[in-house]
Amino acid sequence: MSHKSQFYFAVFVFFVIFILHFFISPPRNFPDGIIFSISNGDSLRTVSFNLKQKNLINSRLVFEALVIMRGGDKHIIFADYLFENKINVFEVAG
Repeated sequence: MSHKSQFYFAVFVFFVIFILHFFISPPRNFPDGIIFSISNGDSLRTVSFNLKQKNLINSRLVFEALVIMRGGDKHIIFADYLFENKINVFEVAG
C-alpha cells in the first residue's frame, strides 16, 4: 500500500470514528434526572422528535434506525422513563 493510500485510509477511518462517536454518544448538554414520557398513540417519529428536543439524543435518524432494527417501532412501550445519568443512543433505544 502506498503512502498516499495509507494516508487516505487513515483519514477515512478517523472520519468514520468521529461521525460514529458524535451520533452514538450522549449530547453534551444531556439533562441528568429528567423524566421522559411516551404517551399512548405516540409514533416513533414523535418519540424521536421529543427525545431530540429534550437533548436526550444527537440524531433522530440513528435512534429511529436502532429502534426499527430491534423491531421496537411496532412495540413502543408507553411509560415514563427516568434518565438519571448520561446514556448513549443504544441505551435510549433499548
